[in-house]
Amino acid sequence: MSDNPLVNGGLVSKLLSLEELFKGRHFDAEIIVLCVRWYLQYKLSYRDLAEIMAERGVSVAPSTILRWVQHYALCAGVREALESLRTPRLAAARGA
Repeated sequence: MSDNPLVNGGLVSKLLSLEELFKGRHFDAEIIVLCVRWYLQYKLSYRDLAEIMAERGVSVAPSTILRWVQHYALCAGVREALESLRTPRLAAARGA
């Protein structure tokens, strides 16, 4: 057992749980998290997201994105990953 706080119950265990969460998926976890984040953050339809992904070279059906949102939007590990990707707002950056 390591004494490193990042290993014991920290960053590594969270990464392992995220790996397990996305295990067996056809698409990379980054693509899934990005689509779920954009759907929840902005007022985009599943079709809009599919078109955005197609512009970036990723062919994904709108119904697949729907299933991702339904499955991953409530998962705590994905929520943490989404929060870590979020850019700070101006008010937050100013300390307001």
